[in-house]
Amino acid sequence: MNNPRARREGLRVKEITDGRLAVYDEHAEQGHLLTPLSATVFHLADGTRTLTDLTTAATHTHPAADTSLIRLALTELHTARLLDAPLSEPNRPKPALSDSLGPTGGECAAHVMTAAEASSAPERPRS
Repeated sequence: MNNPRARREGLRVKEITDGRLAVYDEHAEQGHLLTPLSATVFHLADGTRTLTDLTTAATHTHPAADTSLIRLALTELHTARLLDAPLSEPNRPKPALSDSLGPTGGECAAHVMTAAEASSAPERPRS
């Protein structure tokens, strides 16, 4: 099983209020606004932590986070191409989004939004 590792190269990262994180991918020329939970997972995913380790660490700042929410955050980060090494769990079925949200629903849902949807995303670098 691979431990997830967030990309560090080719990204411009800016902390936003209330724990959100704006990330601009210079290679894809696309911006993303991470929820507080996704931002925490992005910072913690250094390639040394397992899913269990990430969940334990994330609950210090997000008490309602559980393994399914961390897995969802990792899936969204992978889809946005913000991970160098995604979580690899052989033979593990992917949960449906409605099953992953658990009792907190949208409160802790980890997702990535494009910069076009976020007014506070970082500026695109000028040539």
